[in-house]
Amino acid sequence: MLIFDNVTKRYHYEQYDTISGLTLTLSDKLNTLLIDTQSGKTTLCKLILGLEKPTNGSIYYNGVDVCTIEPKQLDATYLCKELLLFEGKTALYNVAKPLLLRGYSKQDAAAKATQALAQVGVDANAKVSKLCVEDKVGVVLARLFARGSSMVLVDDFLPLLTPVQTQQLMDYLTNANCFVLHLTSQPDLAFGKVYLWHDGKIVTDNITQVLQQALWLNKY
Repeated sequence: MLIFDNVTKRYHYEQYDTISGLTLTLSDKLNTLLIDTQSGKTTLCKLILGLEKPTNGSIYYNGVDVCTIEPKQLDATYLCKELLLFEGKTALYNVAKPLLLRGYSKQDAAAKATQALAQVGVDANAKVSKLCVEDKVGVVLARLFARGSSMVLVDDFLPLLTPVQTQQLMDYLTNANCFVLHLTSQPDLAFGKVYLWHDGKIVTDNITQVLQQALWLNKY
């Protein structure tokens, strides 16, 4: 369960809040938060991951304030349009490294990474800088599959995927024992329990009607 308790975030260089008074409880396994572009999706992910701290309010994951949780204890995977890969290293290194940081032996980390890369069809020994975009995305997916994180944050990541990769990701998210928060501005990409964050308010009922009335989503 993920709880946002009156969360506000204002950067010191901004005149207005990036996030203002967000109060929301997410208890389903799969959750989508529809939010306009440049309205706080990435900031919200950084707050959950502990990379930023709220100006006011608190965020709780399974009853614990995320500001007090070490990254390893939070055990979250962040999927975003910036692929966050070690370009000069092999695909195997990129997938195995997070496992090594979490205490896996070199042998076990290599085995899990090799299996995950085979699942997505990427050569484990290939240098990431030499891979096409599709295969780089495959490395990111393999890293998720190998880690088996308890929380997955999906920030405008789905448009990068091929249809096959989309199906692989959705199969994983549906079947794995993990909590998922998907943030997007595209209603056609929503899945699970859907929430609309519009005009500073969370809408859970009559979302389609509200979307039609929202100028920033008229094209949908």
